[in-house]
Amino acid sequence: MERAHRHPPLTIAGLVAVAFLCAWLTIAITGHESGAGNNLFHLPILTGLYDQPNFAGDPFIQSIRFYASGFWMLLRHTADRETMLAFFLPLQVASRFLFFVGVLAMARPLHVTGVRATATLLVLVALAYALRGTAPAGDGGLFVPIFTHSELANGTTLIALALAMRGRFGAAVFAWSVTFFINIFMAVWLAPALGLLASLALARRTVAWPGLLLRVALGGVASLPLLVPVLMNVLGNPEFGHAPAFDYPTFLRDYWPTHFLVDQLAKRDLVVLAGLVATAWVASMTLAARARTAVQLVLLSYAAVWMVGAVVPWLTRSPTILNLHLLRSSAIIVILAVVVVAAAIARLTVSPAKVDRRLWAPLLALLLVAGPYLILLVPVVLAVRQLRVVPAIFAARGVAAVALAVMLVSVGWAIRTSVAEDARFRAGQREWLALADWARTHSAPGALFLLPTKNINFAGSLPHDDNGPGFVPGSDVFETMAERRVWVGFKEGAAVMWTPGYYDEWHRRVADVLRLRTLADRLGYARRNGVGYVVDHCTGAVRPVHGGGDLCVYSAGT
Repeated sequence: MERAHRHPPLTIAGLVAVAFLCAWLTIAITGHESGAGNNLFHLPILTGLYDQPNFAGDPFIQSIRFYASGFWMLLRHTADRETMLAFFLPLQVASRFLFFVGVLAMARPLHVTGVRATATLLVLVALAYALRGTAPAGDGGLFVPIFTHSELANGTTLIALALAMRGRFGAAVFAWSVTFFINIFMAVWLAPALGLLASLALARRTVAWPGLLLRVALGGVASLPLLVPVLMNVLGNPEFGHAPAFDYPTFLRDYWPTHFLVDQLAKRDLVVLAGLVATAWVASMTLAARARTAVQLVLLSYAAVWMVGAVVPWLTRSPTILNLHLLRSSAIIVILAVVVVAAAIARLTVSPAKVDRRLWAPLLALLLVAGPYLILLVPVVLAVRQLRVVPAIFAARGVAAVALAVMLVSVGWAIRTSVAEDARFRAGQREWLALADWARTHSAPGALFLLPTKNINFAGSLPHDDNGPGFVPGSDVFETMAERRVWVGFKEGAAVMWTPGYYDEWHRRVADVLRLRTLADRLGYARRNGVGYVVDHCTGAVRPVHGGGDLCVYSAGT
C-alpha cells in the first residue's frame, strides 16, 4: 500500500519546489525584519560581543554565553558588523522551507496523496491566517517577521511527528534530537507525543518491542553529537539549578507572563485555543482511521503538556521547570489544527463527489485563509456536509471562484500591510545604525549609553509608561553595532531566565528608567549613575552631540 503512494523523483522535486515557493510566500505575508525582536540575543553571538574587553563586566552580554541553543552555538563568531544583518533573511527562508518540508512529510501519514492534493496542502498551510504571528494562550512563535530558532524547531517537530506516524522511530528519535539541539523545551513538549505514537504502533503490532528498542537505541546513539554539546553548555552555566534569591514567578509576572502563567492569559485566547483543539479533532474525523487515531493522540499529548503548564506555577517555583515554557506548546496545537484542516480540504479537492470539490473544499479553504477566527467554524461546516442536505445548485463553479477571489484579496491585503510595516521598520533601523556608527567612532570603548526602553508587559508591577521614543523601531541592533554598552533595556530581562543573578541589576535599573519622564530627568539620572550618553528625541531645548531624524545623542557630562 505504501509503495502505491510513492511519488517518482521528478514529482518529489516539484513538490519540494512548491514547498520552497510557499516559504517565500509566507515571508511576503508576514514581512521580514533582520535584527529585530529576539535577535537582540542573537546578534552578540554572531559577532562574539562577549569576548570584547569593554563588555567583560556587562552581565547581560556575558550571560549570552549560556544561551542554550545549539543552533546559535554553531554560529558563534561567524559574522561582523558588516555582514551580521545579512544572516537573517537566508535563515528565515531556510526555516520556513524546513517547516514546509515538515508539512510535506506529514502528507503521507495524513493520507494526502497525489501531486494536486499534496500541493494544495502546502499552499493552504502557507496561506492559513491562524499561522500568522504568535499562538493564543501561550504566545509561541508561528510565522513571525523575524528569524528565531524556535520557529526553526516548528519544522523539525513536524518532521519528527511524521516519521513516528510512519513507524520510523529511529529516524524520529534523531529528528527529536535535532529539535533538542535547536530548542530544548520544544523537544520536551515533543517527547510525550512520540511516546504515544510508539505505544500506538505496539498496540497495532506494526512494531515489536525488540525492534522498537533497537531503532530507538540506534537513533539515540546517532543523536549524541547533537545532545552532548547543548547539555554541556547548560551544565557549564554556573547558575544552572541554583535557587534564585527572588521569587521567580513574580519575575515572570513582571516580564513576559503569557509564556508561563495561565492566570495572565486573556479569556478570549483560552476560548480560541479550546476551539482550535476542537477544530483539529473534528477535522481529523475526515481522515482514514489509522491517521485519525495518530493525529488525535498527538493532539491530546500537546493539550496535556499545555494543561500541565497551566498548573505547574502553583506547584513549584523552580526556574528549571518553569523555563520549559509549557504554555507555549499552544503553537504546536495551532500548527496541528491548520495542517489537519488543510489536509481535509486537500482530500476534498480530489473527491469523486462534485459537491466536495466545488462547494465544501472552497468554503473550508475560505475559512482557513480569510480571517483570524474563521477556522473555528470548520467543525460547523463539516457537520453540515455530513448531513448531505445542501442542494446541488450550491455546487456551481461560481462558489469556488468567489472563495478564491476573497482569499486573494485577504492575502493581498496582508502582503500590502507587511510591506508598509517593513518600510517603517527599516527607516527606524537606519537611524539606529547611524547612531551606532557614530557611537563606535566618537565615544570611548568603555562608554555607557542610556537608550529609550518601554515596558512590554502592562500586567506586572513595573512602571507602565514608555521611556522616551520607544516607538522608533530598530534599537535592537545598537549595542552590537556600536560595540558600546547599554545601561539597561526591558527586553534584556530575558537573560534572568538563564542567569538569575542578573535580576537585581535589571529590575532596579529598568524600574528607575521607566519612571523618567523628560530628557532632563534622563540626563540627570545618567550623570548620577556614570552613564555618558543619552539617546532621545531631537529637541531644541538641549544641544545634542550628534543627531538627525527623530533621534539624537546627548552628552550627560560625566
